[in-house]
Amino acid sequence: MNYRNLSESIHIQLFSRKTGLTAPDFPCIRLFYTQQGSLKIRLNRETVYVDRGQLLLFNEKDFEVLYLERDTQVLTLFIGLDYFQQHTFNTIWREAFFSEFILWIFDSRLRSFSHALYRATPENNLADLMNALHDEFTSSALCARNASDCYVLLIFIRLAREYAGEYGKTAWNKHLEYGRLIHYLNDNYRTATLEDTAAYFHFSPAYISKFLKKTTGKSFIEYIQQQRIDAAMHVLRNSDMPVNSIARQVGYQNISYFYRTFEKYNHCTPLEYRKQMRKTEP
Repeated sequence: MNYRNLSESIHIQLFSRKTGLTAPDFPCIRLFYTQQGSLKIRLNRETVYVDRGQLLLFNEKDFEVLYLERDTQVLTLFIGLDYFQQHTFNTIWREAFFSEFILWIFDSRLRSFSHALYRATPENNLADLMNALHDEFTSSALCARNASDCYVLLIFIRLAREYAGEYGKTAWNKHLEYGRLIHYLNDNYRTATLEDTAAYFHFSPAYISKFLKKTTGKSFIEYIQQQRIDAAMHVLRNSDMPVNSIARQVGYQNISYFYRTFEKYNHCTPLEYRKQMRKTEP
């Protein structure tokens, strides 16, 4: 199958001896599913064997496929962190269990995660999910992109469950702070400050800023502002609450600053946004 790109941060390829493998150049994690045959791959000086029905999850940028059996066929996914932070995953991203796992497997600072090898079983249904994802990727049917997003979400929920159960949480616990940080900010965006957040997690403000920039692409202020504006947009769409009250509810004491920030993100005033949303309602 030809190399496919559904967005700027997720790529899929079905590769074999005949097709070869083309990897994207953006920071990502890799998921290889061996549909048939077997392969041998080198990850950070370690050789890993992946048999039929196994899935290999890893975050090594430099890897080398050392050997493919003649009839081997491998479905590969390359996924960037921002893919998981898009609108489709907003609800699950707020679940600490899921966000902790995703942030942990992406983080290479302490290199506590290198790879995990899974076996597809009837219980975890990973084989069926991977094959269904492949079918949607190659389909031109209506809503194929949406269906693909749903399958990716289900696959990574299953991977998180499997990893926590099979490998235990010894290594994962080292990185729980990262998922908890995102969860904390999502819950406390109305009042959170950089200094208070750093003190809560016993990190320096500089470290918190650097971590957020690395994992979300946003500074601390930008991340908080985005959460506040998203919350304001939700209230504007679903209520008749006065704009000044909404501003205070989401954390703004300076109403003029709220208006400026809202227009920066949406290119319209709060009332204009509300009217636009009302026009699109059925």
